[in-house]
Amino acid sequence: MTVQIDGSWKELDLSDINHGAANEIFAREMGRVMENVKDINTLAKFKRKITLEFEIVPDEERSIGSLNITAKAVLAPLKSIASNVAFQKDSYGKLRAYESTMTMTPFTFENVEDINQANKGN
Repeated sequence: MTVQIDGSWKELDLSDINHGAANEIFAREMGRVMENVKDINTLAKFKRKITLEFEIVPDEERSIGSLNITAKAVLAPLKSIASNVAFQKDSYGKLRAYESTMTMTPFTFENVEDINQANKGN
């Protein structure tokens, strides 16, 4: 089957594919990437990626085909969180896990002077 290229066809252009669908799916994935970058629970230096994949499947006569566009983002994983856990049987013999309730003051540059002053007193 030969396709007549007339006024109902236009030359393929990335910004016009399916009325801008490629731009829309890129923008959606870019939004996910930006949210992931700003999430303090993710690894800051992790490289994020956006891949647009164009799949073209021609018909048997190679005169027409379908074009499918998919997008996928590779996002930074969440940072791991560490804690101390103890394991012990309760009074009924059931094994239980317990998390330590001890907390430490996080080190920040703002509290260095307080720490230095406390150490002078020792």
